[in-house]
Amino acid sequence: MDITDDFLIKIAAGVTTTMAIALLYYIGNKVGHISKLLEKHERILFGDSDINAWEGIAKITIANQKYIVSDRRAFIELVSILHRNNIIEINEELKEILDTIKQQ
Repeated sequence: MDITDDFLIKIAAGVTTTMAIALLYYIGNKVGHISKLLEKHERILFGDSDINAWEGIAKITIANQKYIVSDRRAFIELVSILHRNNIIEINEELKEILDTIKQQ
């Protein structure tokens, strides 16, 4: 009986060790995959200094924000000029749109 118990303990220890190693390997692969995805995410959002002219979405958006504001102002000014010259008539719908644009 003593030999059988010793043999079963060695098998259980071997199986447990193998399962622990497999689990650690799986976790390591998952962490590595997540790390690569995070790096891609960072490069897409904030750009990559190693690649010329790759600015990143966040930097481009911040840089273009001033153009968005000036485009809104230009649209409002254009509608105002057209209204002053009696080319268009400002109805309720257009007035609501202009008010919404002015608030942003």
